[in-house]
Amino acid sequence: MIEIFELEKGFGVKFPFELKDSFRATFRTAKWNGYKKQWEVGPRSKKKLEQWIEIASKAAEEIELADSEELKKEELAKIEADIAKIRAGIANRRKEINAVNVVEMLNSAKEELAKAQAEFEAATTEKSIKLAEAKEMLSRVCDINTIQAAISKMKDNHNKVGSKPRGIFDIAQHELIQEYKKIQAIGFRSWGLYDLINLNFNRPDRDRIDDCSSIYELEKIESEVNE
Repeated sequence: MIEIFELEKGFGVKFPFELKDSFRATFRTAKWNGYKKQWEVGPRSKKKLEQWIEIASKAAEEIELADSEELKKEELAKIEADIAKIRAGIANRRKEINAVNVVEMLNSAKEELAKAQAEFEAATTEKSIKLAEAKEMLSRVCDINTIQAAISKMKDNHNKVGSKPRGIFDIAQHELIQEYKKIQAIGFRSWGLYDLINLNFNRPDRDRIDDCSSIYELEKIESEVNE
């Protein structure tokens, strides 16, 4: 379900997490309000927002349907957990059960456990491979030390008042812009760098560095106007 709220200066939007990339690609200047758990856009985005919602609503409905199916899976998992407890009680009635049946149940449980472990290891390996590939690509194109140092400076000065912290913050943000352009030049977007270069120094309450995406969250793009 997609929800829209009229704000004093613009609109707030809530939608399923799966639509995040579509929304951010459409509204590049949208800001995340971590307190209200919603994205916020300016008043000029009303027409564009209405058009996006009209297109995205169908996907939101499908996501909700998938969520309801997931609830059924959770219910099934609870039933399976209850069955597992019943099986555990078999140990207390070992003399009453045929030894062959006990062995069969044990083998079945071992097979299920082995299958679950294999699936978990495969998913973990795939995630690790993608992260390693992203790190390798970013390190070849950008200066990782510069990025990390700039992020640290921004974080240290974001909650401070005065021209000096603002100057340090702006310089660090400019360094990240230059690094962002490097990865942008080869047809990729780093969502982490994108979030960081769009942070507002005057709004540490809203634009929190810790809420930014990982710099290794990369996305291939066809073209993009320099920010």
